[in-house]
Amino acid sequence: MRIITPLIALLALPVVLSGAPASAVVGGTAVKATAYPWMGALHSSAAFLRPGGQHCGGVLVRADKVLTTARCARQFKYAPDQLKVTFGRTNLKKKNGTTYQVKKIWVHPGHRLGDLDGLEVPRNDLAVLTLARKAKKIKPVKVGEVTGSTGFVLGWGSVNEADTANAVLRKASVPLVGEAECRAAYGGVLNSGMVCAGSTRAAACRFDDGGPLVVRVKRKVRFGGQTEIRLENRVVGLASWADGCAEPGRPGVYTELSAFRGVLEKRL
Repeated sequence: MRIITPLIALLALPVVLSGAPASAVVGGTAVKATAYPWMGALHSSAAFLRPGGQHCGGVLVRADKVLTTARCARQFKYAPDQLKVTFGRTNLKKKNGTTYQVKKIWVHPGHRLGDLDGLEVPRNDLAVLTLARKAKKIKPVKVGEVTGSTGFVLGWGSVNEADTANAVLRKASVPLVGEAECRAAYGGVLNSGMVCAGSTRAAACRFDDGGPLVVRVKRKVRFGGQTEIRLENRVVGLASWADGCAEPGRPGVYTELSAFRGVLEKRL
C-alpha cells in the first residue's frame, strides 16, 4: 500500500484503498482493552465511515497526556475539540469505556513528509495530546528504549489491506528488525528517529497509526521482604508508515520514542 494521510484514507472508503497509513494489526488475536488500559482509540466525526469514528491509536503516558503520531493529529491542531480519545473499549461499535476530549495538540515542529519512490515518508512523526481532564483511574504506560528481539503491537485497524471494517482491538507479536535489514528495505529515507518491526506473518496495518510498539522488560520489585522479577510493558515506538501491510522485505516503521527523549521531557 502507498501512504496517504489518515483522514484522506477515510474519505476514500469504502473502496479498496490504493494507499493508506501503516495501521491495523495483521496476524494478531483479539484482546480485551481492559488488559491494556493505557491504549487509546483516537476518533472524530470526520472519520464517520470507520467504526466509532476511529482513525488512529495513541498511548496514555501521563494522566492527561497521550502520545500519537503527527499525521494522526495535525489535522486537528487548530480545532483540538474535534478530537477525542477513548480508553477501555474492546469493540469500537460499543459505547463502553471512558472518552476524553482533547484540549491541546502539540505537533513536532520538525514534522515533514519525504518521498521514497512515490511513498510518503513522515519524519519526526510525533504529537502530544493534552486531555481536557485527567484520566485518574487509568495507570499510564512508561516509555522505554528498544531492547530484545521481539515486541508486540496493538490496534483496532484492518486485519489485511482490503479490510476497513474491523472494530475489535487486536494484538500481535512482531520481530524487531535490525537497522541493517531496515535500511536494506528503505534505504536513505530512514533516520535515527525510526525503528522497524514486523514480518510477513504479523505487522501493523491500516488505521493503527499512532498505536504502540511495546517491549517487555524485567524489573526488580520488593514484595513481602523479598525481591521478585516482574515483566513490565514499555512503549518504545508509535506506528508511523510502511510500504504495505506485512509485505515481504517491507517491515513497518515506527517513531522511536527514545530518540525524542529530550523534547518529550519538555512536553510531558
